[in-house]
Amino acid sequence: MAKTCEVVKLTKRTVDAARPLNEDDGTVRQRLYLDAELPGFGLCVGSTAKTFFAQRSVRGRSVRVTIDRYGVLTVDQARREARQLLAKMARGEDPVVERRAARVRGFTLAEALALKTESAQVQGRAAKTIKHYAALNTYLKDWLDRPLAQITRQDVRARHLKLAANIAAGRFAKGRARNEGHGRQTADKVMRMFRASWNRALRERPELPSNPCINIDWFNVKREKAELPLSQLHTWHKQVMALDNPIRRDYLLFTLHTGQRRTSAATARWDDVDFEQRVLHVPNPKGGSAFDLPLTSYLVEMLNERRRQNAELFENSPWIFPAGSKSGHIAEPREEFDGVKWTPHDLRRWFIQTAESLECSPYTIKLLVNHRLPAADVTAGYMRHEVERARPAMEAIGERLRVLCSPPEAKVIKLPRVGAKRKRQAL
Repeated sequence: MAKTCEVVKLTKRTVDAARPLNEDDGTVRQRLYLDAELPGFGLCVGSTAKTFFAQRSVRGRSVRVTIDRYGVLTVDQARREARQLLAKMARGEDPVVERRAARVRGFTLAEALALKTESAQVQGRAAKTIKHYAALNTYLKDWLDRPLAQITRQDVRARHLKLAANIAAGRFAKGRARNEGHGRQTADKVMRMFRASWNRALRERPELPSNPCINIDWFNVKREKAELPLSQLHTWHKQVMALDNPIRRDYLLFTLHTGQRRTSAATARWDDVDFEQRVLHVPNPKGGSAFDLPLTSYLVEMLNERRRQNAELFENSPWIFPAGSKSGHIAEPREEFDGVKWTPHDLRRWFIQTAESLECSPYTIKLLVNHRLPAADVTAGYMRHEVERARPAMEAIGERLRVLCSPPEAKVIKLPRVGAKRKRQAL
């Protein structure tokens, strides 16, 4: 059997003649040539390159350090470099650790942010999620060119507190009113994005220090929930119907009856609507996975009327809910209603609560609102989103919402529960 390691005096002649190990089955393996003159100096010969190295024990552990390829360095140059490395190693210094540390000294926050953004794109994250990371360009602008290895635990803790104070004082607000709650929420969000960027960089550069955000005392602000109960939905609906802008009115009703997130509803295009099949395609939802939503008769009627009016108000606009904004569609859906505290996300919550009150299958509800099915749920793995299968539930939810939006004095129609079991009739 051919030797995988030989001891020879490394010279130009022996290095030129050095060859890798050829097995009987045709495979090629590396062969090591150890210098007889300088212990610890050697040559590794592979199928494509010959590389000098230095190797010896450092603190009880064998360490091999690559010097450079033959051709880049001569044998004498490589031997001189090996002497220096071996002397360091004899003093207990590990050149491999030093080289790793040198590689991360110049790795900056801007590079970590770019790496995290690229990863989010590869993973198919929603454009809105990816855009959130760009906030570091604003809130941590002075840190972008700073090497991560120079950012300490004390630095991140102090910056977290400073951000909360500055944001609460109105910095970065661009004229918008801000308070202590805004400052704390935003500071937490910014530093969590910083933490995620660092963690992604750590996978690329394991030589980096551990994530310094372990030293942050998170505010974890809990939002005050002043939710309007479904029984009072008619008070909200009454003021929606009184809006002067019919496009904003239809947008709010459309969002309520589809359960979509505010951005998905605002960016809906006419090309996304299949009137023949009565289906709405949602191409870029939060989470990144496009899906189709069945349209109820009520929604189809609303969209037909909206299309007719849009032809007069916003001719050739691709948006279902156009506006004079920079984007061309509704950008800010909030409306102040007397005596009614609500947020745009409440519309989605009301949709889900209505579906649950009708005893719709939890799987159907998740599919309609594009929530991820639990990974640990084996049954969920068999579920597939079928538009027509979800249509009866969608129609029932829509009918129930219309009843809830009616004033109390209106006639109440008792609707069947979608998931209720029919009673067996006596034979």
